[in-house]
Amino acid sequence: MVGVPKPETSRPLDAITAATLNPLFPRLLLLPKETFLTSPSNNPSMNYKHKYSVVKDLYDTYVNADYDLKFWLKECKKEVLELTAGTGRVTIPLAKAGVKVTALDISKELLSNLKAKAKKAKVKINTIEADMRTFSLKRKFPLIIIPFQSIQELTNPEDQEACLRQVKKHLEDNGRFIVTMHNREKRIMGKYVHPKSSKKIFFSAKRTFNQKTQVGTAFQTYEEYGKKGNLISKKIFKNNYYVFRKGEFESLAEKCGLKIKNIYGDYSKHRLNENSPFRIFELTK
Repeated sequence: MVGVPKPETSRPLDAITAATLNPLFPRLLLLPKETFLTSPSNNPSMNYKHKYSVVKDLYDTYVNADYDLKFWLKECKKEVLELTAGTGRVTIPLAKAGVKVTALDISKELLSNLKAKAKKAKVKINTIEADMRTFSLKRKFPLIIIPFQSIQELTNPEDQEACLRQVKKHLEDNGRFIVTMHNREKRIMGKYVHPKSSKKIFFSAKRTFNQKTQVGTAFQTYEEYGKKGNLISKKIFKNNYYVFRKGEFESLAEKCGLKIKNIYGDYSKHRLNENSPFRIFELTK
């Protein structure tokens, strides 16, 4: 998922954190016990399927944002197909609110976490392990959503088109499709506690962007520290994402037979402008 994580605290970084995270990259090859968490294959399908498995134990710790939940709870009333559902950050609150959710994700590991959370929350969710570019469910939905800016993880325009064509195929005649993406980029830092060891985890994300390919790369760093401030382990997760140019997504949607009903610049539905943090599209057939 491409969304912005919510840190444990918004307080200024302490001395240890500052020392370990700044500067970030000149020391990456020098520290012991490092694990580079990159996609394991040159096959894009395999990359999408397995890339989050390497952070499945930490995923819910740093991906705990809730800034968009009120929006989704308002938009999703009866039934919804959620693409890139992950571990259920949006899915579980919707199910608790009485929404009938079909949760689709390509990652078996993340869906496993979702199922465990659904059982604990005592909610019923239909989970489907499938690729959002090729899924076939043999039924249609009144609402399909791709939350948390996840469509940007499709870095190939052909994959983006394939996804939108599948969305149209599964959308009811009067149905809606809502998809979100970032409008601005920023560096992220945060401090967390490891869910199993209870040791401190310092998280930092830094992004680079290739103007020619329109593909950005997010380097996410996780450093685990002991009680004495000693570095125990370090993980570096590399994730690619696509940055749509102005008007590009609109053209792609039209090509795939989808019509744009509304465009918002944030989850309060303010008008989109160059300073808006997000681009939120509501589309119909």
